[in-house]
Amino acid sequence: MIHRGGDETRKTLGDGFLKSQSSSNMAEQYRSLDVAGFDPECPPEIRHMDDGSLWLVIDPMPPSWLENEDYLRQDPLSLGPCADFDQQLARAICVPVHWDDREFFLIKNPQKDTVNAITDFLYEFRQEHDPTLRRSG
Repeated sequence: MIHRGGDETRKTLGDGFLKSQSSSNMAEQYRSLDVAGFDPECPPEIRHMDDGSLWLVIDPMPPSWLENEDYLRQDPLSLGPCADFDQQLARAICVPVHWDDREFFLIKNPQKDTVNAITDFLYEFRQEHDPTLRRSG
């Protein structure tokens, strides 16, 4: 869908994404996908910009499933295993990533498979770092 501002609509797609349309603060239009399975409280969003670039938006960063970890209770500004998230993501998707702000990651020149690579990385990252999944699995 194309974001032009206004009301919000969501529908679940068979590939595990949510397609959404919502208001946009950015001047250019974009299509977005919410990535299911990374943070159940607030799914990350992949924004396809008109110029061909992608923005990965993860809010909150670090994800909500890390909020009760000791290092975050001791230092609320700590990012824990997310401290080098941009570098981990760049290695996984094989294209450069610019960490623009705490929640925003820019991929200027994505490849055909970059969106799939991002979703795979987010799934694997949670499997590795979510303490509830580590304890139960």
